[in-house]
Amino acid sequence: FKISIDGTNITRLCATFSEGKPGELFAIEGSTGYVEFVLNQASAADRLKVEPGTEIEVETEVTNQ
Repeated sequence: FKISIDGTNITRLCATFSEGKPGELFAIEGSTGYVEFVLNQASAADRLKVEPGTEIEVETEVTNQ
């Protein structure tokens, strides 16, 4: 998968914050079941400069079975 937010790509999904390296931007499944964008030991919102209404693009690879 690839999630793009204003030219920044997120391609890693972790189970917990601690799986990411300090300063690494990645995704986790939050406690409510939604995908959350996080930055280990910092603010992903500040890094990405997101606010309500920011466009997010999600790409997944489709495989033929």
